[in-house]
Amino acid sequence: MAARHASVNYKRLLPFVKQAENAPDWFRRFTAPGYMPLTVEYSGTTDVFGDDVFYISHTLTQNGDIMRDPEMMFSVNHETKTVRPLIYRNDLGFGVEQEVFLSQTLYRPRLLTELDDFLWRWLRNIKEQGFDPDIYES
Repeated sequence: MAARHASVNYKRLLPFVKQAENAPDWFRRFTAPGYMPLTVEYSGTTDVFGDDVFYISHTLTQNGDIMRDPEMMFSVNHETKTVRPLIYRNDLGFGVEQEVFLSQTLYRPRLLTELDDFLWRWLRNIKEQGFDPDIYES
């Protein structure tokens, strides 16, 4: 059930994930001029497969509330060097929340493919926008 971009997404996310794992409060906020901050957070939990869970999000403040635009929960398997999208959220507009896995055997294959593709494009954009895993807010 590995998604097409699972290995490439792992390579792109790994430097950010390592920063979140090593942060004293388990998250790092990264900035690039002209773009919303990017946050990568280690949840301290595992998914239904036993892999560590992280969040990545762009956030903005609207009417005093922090809004995710978007946020993705994903798991990381360091042994297979893959990333698995779990949940996609976007708070703007009507709000969206899509969950891929309901259990180890019950999941939405089409959504897994769509979120894997989305994460691949998003991570490419993050790199092009100049987000650097070695430059973060402390």
